[in-house]
Amino acid sequence: MGKFRIAALALLISGLPVAQTIPQALAQAIPQGVDAPSFTPLPPPSLSFYGSPGLIDMPSAEMLPDAQYTTSLSHFGGQTRFNLTFQAFPWLSATFRYNGINDLNLFGFSTYYDRGFDVRFRLLQERRLRPGLTLGLQDFAGTGVYAAEYLVATKRFRLPALGASRGAGWLKVSAGLGWGRLGTYGSIGSTGGKRGKFVGGSTGGNLAVDQWFRGPFAPFGGVEWQVNDRLGLKLEYSSDAYRLETRRSRVFKRKSPLNFGVEWQARPRTRVGLYYLYGSELGATVQFQLNPRLPPTKLHIDAPTPIVPRPPRAQRPELWDDAWAASASSRANATQALRPLLAAALKKDGLRLESLEVSGGAVELRFSNQRYASMAGAVGRAARALAATMPSSVE
Repeated sequence: MGKFRIAALALLISGLPVAQTIPQALAQAIPQGVDAPSFTPLPPPSLSFYGSPGLIDMPSAEMLPDAQYTTSLSHFGGQTRFNLTFQAFPWLSATFRYNGINDLNLFGFSTYYDRGFDVRFRLLQERRLRPGLTLGLQDFAGTGVYAAEYLVATKRFRLPALGASRGAGWLKVSAGLGWGRLGTYGSIGSTGGKRGKFVGGSTGGNLAVDQWFRGPFAPFGGVEWQVNDRLGLKLEYSSDAYRLETRRSRVFKRKSPLNFGVEWQARPRTRVGLYYLYGSELGATVQFQLNPRLPPTKLHIDAPTPIVPRPPRAQRPELWDDAWAASASSRANATQALRPLLAAALKKDGLRLESLEVSGGAVELRFSNQRYASMAGAVGRAARALAATMPSSVE
């Protein structure tokens, strides 16, 4: 491939031109091949209404990426939950929750506000033939309005992605046993012991260790189909009877144990969802996820435009003829014809053409770098675009 003798090349960054020549930049550039690896991280697990990885109102065994921080807000049936979750270790996560329950009518307040803490431990990591297994303590240090314990297993199955969006599809199957609040519907047995009832007005903070995993337990489960990297569908069977909300205060009517949901990955770190819960209620959630270990932008960068080799001068001498640039008018016409071709090639690599001047043996290009932190990398991609669009006589 011939080298370009560029009179001047300017990278326009924030309006400040930085002059560099193609040969100088190529000497500093990091080689990139057409098989450059993808650094796109896997999408994190979706969250339940309790702010931890899960289906809709039930948990799953998945864990967030290490050091992940999530904020979520969910609402259904007169209940609003604000959740903060932190993945402290790859095997341990913790959640703080502040929630309000409308029309609960406790102590003269129509809306009951409460706070709670959850903790989850991964017992087994998912393998090719083995599901992941997680143990969870829900509202274990609060007032106990949402107190529950559970063991849940989750297995993922890779499926072809559907739709225009890229990325693989996934089918996630979760099943578990719940105690406390999660053992109040469809109980199949008991581990003995007696659980105290929720008493409003408590300030919480006490660990009721003697009640953990005691009393009736019930199965729960569901499936999540991640259709592609944007769309997700959920179906679950809930073991929460919502006795406090449906029998004592009529916060909402629980007509069915089945819940349905549709979720949309609006942005890499933002997910929204709409749901139909318990045969009577509509719900919604918005989830935000951040990780200090990951940059705020997508790491995947497509490979640069392949190099287009020039034919040897002896074999195709007509391609090296610079008679087309003999006059100023012919050079202007050539520049006008080449400009849209080069602009399209640069745009593909995240660069914007600012100005172009072409002569018989040289080209002067100015462009804006809109994508890359490495100036040398941007110049290298511009050189490849020039090689693919300029006449052979322009070296």
